[in-house]
Amino acid sequence: MSGGTQAGSTETWVLFSIDSQKYGLLISEVERILRAVEVKPLPQSPPHVMGIINMQGTILPVIDLRYCLGRPQRPVAPEDHFIVASTPTTTAVLPVDAA
Repeated sequence: MSGGTQAGSTETWVLFSIDSQKYGLLISEVERILRAVEVKPLPQSPPHVMGIINMQGTILPVIDLRYCLGRPQRPVAPEDHFIVASTPTTTAVLPVDAA
């Protein structure tokens, strides 16, 4: 089978939505899902960085997926969720409408 997937194996995905559009991340890339908290602005950051949060003493960047996906931007709402996602080189927070 192509792509490194063996026959009979399954992948587990975390599904989330932004403006009723569905997206997914492999569960292996997701550390946790949190309720949204206040994002502290980060002066002179690139436009895709909304700011930072402090998660149990670790400062993490908050990436604006709306900006990255070309969706209309809006502030984080209290009913939103944050997905804490990791790659081998970094950990970042992704605000989503629901997860």
